[in-house]
Amino acid sequence: TQNSELLDQNSELLDLVVQLQLECEKDTLDCENRIMSKTGFNMTQIIEIAELVKIESDDFFAKGNAENILGNYQEAFNFYLQSAKRQNVDGIHAVGIMYLSGKGVKKNLKKAFMYIKKAADLNSTSAKHSLGALYLSGSGVKIDFNKGTDLIKEAAEKGNVLSQQLLGQFYLDGSFLKKDYGEGLMWIKKAAYQNYDISQFTLGLIYLQGIYVKKDVDKAVKWFEKAAEQNLPEAQHNLGALYLKGTEMKKNIKKAYEFFALAAENGNMESQYELGTQLYREQNYEEATKWIKKAAEQNLVKAQYLLGVMYRDENNTEEATKWIKKAAEQNHARAQYDIGNMYHKEKKYEEALIWYSRAANQGLSDAEFQLGHEYLNGHGVKENRYTAMLWLEKAADKNHTNAQLLLGQLYHNEKKYEETIKWYSRAANQGFSDAQFHLAKEYIKGHGVEQDLFTAIFWLQKAAIQGHSEAQELLISYGHKW
Repeated sequence: TQNSELLDQNSELLDLVVQLQLECEKDTLDCENRIMSKTGFNMTQIIEIAELVKIESDDFFAKGNAENILGNYQEAFNFYLQSAKRQNVDGIHAVGIMYLSGKGVKKNLKKAFMYIKKAADLNSTSAKHSLGALYLSGSGVKIDFNKGTDLIKEAAEKGNVLSQQLLGQFYLDGSFLKKDYGEGLMWIKKAAYQNYDISQFTLGLIYLQGIYVKKDVDKAVKWFEKAAEQNLPEAQHNLGALYLKGTEMKKNIKKAYEFFALAAENGNMESQYELGTQLYREQNYEEATKWIKKAAEQNLVKAQYLLGVMYRDENNTEEATKWIKKAAEQNHARAQYDIGNMYHKEKKYEEALIWYSRAANQGLSDAEFQLGHEYLNGHGVKENRYTAMLWLEKAADKNHTNAQLLLGQLYHNEKKYEETIKWYSRAANQGFSDAQFHLAKEYIKGHGVEQDLFTAIFWLQKAAIQGHSEAQELLISYGHKW
């Protein structure tokens, strides 16, 4: 009897896992982490249970679920079909889903519709939800928004949380039904009160952002906490972010990182990044690398770049280049600039120019400056002073002091002294000692301004205080100290 009860429990668990897998595919959720957070079992344990059910169960539907989880889709389809032949409504629905996905059997939307409709006619609420989705998308049947929404509503009224959430969204965004914020919130709340974590999280967002309702941070936190208690990593991350920022609620760094740690363990890449960067600041480099790498492996671009920088700091050139290039290929401007620098150092100027250009076109001032420098010197491209000046001015307008200084020098060489003074002054006012020294020399010579030794001494002293040796020598020659 105990073995029979355990087998039933395991079969129910596998049914939940298959449902979660379908939900993950539809909503692009992180499936393994979601399954673990909802069931308490990791995939290795789930597979062990599936192997057990596959051998010991006499139920065709349960065997189908086991084979489905094990990735044996053809066997899964055959077991679901045997279950369907015995009028098991869940088996009938499962056959329809297999035809819909093309897993284990050739994709056939008409057969998918036929089986799913049969299950819905036998009063399966989950099948009614699926059938409604088929009518809305026109999969295997002519699009019929009225039938689709009616079926979703029927499933929602019978307590199907997926339908309640979907129906709520329809009313809120007006996608298939006339906008009605009251109705939309009512249906999402129905699912949330049934402990559906996605709906709880959705309510948290609605109250936090003040969309459809008056903003209410306390209610937002309440719903985030309910979803977080069910290990929904997005909710855990949002709570961490709220406590960290402290703009919407009282700041609490300790609580923030407790929530980030929970979300990170549940696979949330943003929390993995936040946790990793905090550990990095605490100089716990081993743990920091672990979490940053987990986020990087999930394709979080900023994590890929930071991981590359961390490896670079450890003089691990191979890993540094690998991760920085991954970020660069996904349009991370600073990573593109760094790759450009790597190629430039190797005198591979054409390659360097490609990466500098990509970063510069995103408005990164360092890249704009370097690109101007490449055009000025004819590195990887035909020398072009006009284009060089355009890129240097783009960087200079963003207060890039090296670009401002170089522009000043270029205009000085052309004897365009007013422009020279303009760019030297902008860099000097940012505390750049080279620009302060050159500006002082312009005041001494009266280039672009009236000769003014007093102002020249002022700028020389500012540069000299910062250790500028030429400024110090010139000050001494005028009998001044710093």
